[in-house]
Amino acid sequence: MNASSLQEEEKNKNIENSEAITKKIEQINSKDKHIYIKARVEKLFELIQGNNFKMRKIIVSDNTGTIAVVIWNEKCISLTENLSEGDIIAVINGYARENPLSKKVEIHVGKFSDLILVKKSKEKTISEMEEGLNLVDGYITFVFRGEHTIKKCAICKKKVNDSCEIHGNKAIEKHLIIKLIINDGLNSIKVAAFDGIAEKLLSLRKGNSIDESILNLNKDIIEIEAQLIKNKDKYRLKNFSLLDEKSANYYLEEIKHELEKAA
Repeated sequence: MNASSLQEEEKNKNIENSEAITKKIEQINSKDKHIYIKARVEKLFELIQGNNFKMRKIIVSDNTGTIAVVIWNEKCISLTENLSEGDIIAVINGYARENPLSKKVEIHVGKFSDLILVKKSKEKTISEMEEGLNLVDGYITFVFRGEHTIKKCAICKKKVNDSCEIHGNKAIEKHLIIKLIINDGLNSIKVAAFDGIAEKLLSLRKGNSIDESILNLNKDIIEIEAQLIKNKDKYRLKNFSLLDEKSANYYLEEIKHELEKAA
């Protein structure tokens, strides 16, 4: 490792106070600082050690591309010992540099950066879901407003307008439906929640009306462990449990606070 590489790490000690930037890999350029990304581990390289430093490089990807992550932070290097290909990680407060040899942009994890294991590879991502019941960790990124009631025939369970072609209007039931977007850090899907689960979802951010509750939900980042039923190209939220719920600015404020303390 040459002196210029060590100087790159030293630059991280002088990070300016500013908010983290959430980006996809294809959006990252060599001048970016305070980067937040979530990506899948594609390859792990061996640890490199010198007299005064340790460094490990990993290759990660999202649905827009791949990028090398160069890790200098010893705590984060220790975390990589338990990483496997396919794991989902988050880089918090990383900074970008152009590799002088390959001329490719890399993300560096330095003294004021962090690396978090989000999901082990044995857990399913959205792209790995199979027909039937799946367990997926993800974020509620958007909840749709609009019509929230559908009608079904209680006998044949088909969606109807005012009456069923087979059973008439004798067994028409109304059901609450909430549609939302769930993102696992790599991909997003549109999901429908019905009746009790829809009510459970709305209760996370209660309002005076359904639309007000939805407006409140869309103000926050809510992480859930979702039981999702896949039926061809449709997805239903069977149940969920809360993993984390923070305001959309919470993580950015936490990083800014840590930078202010370190300044």
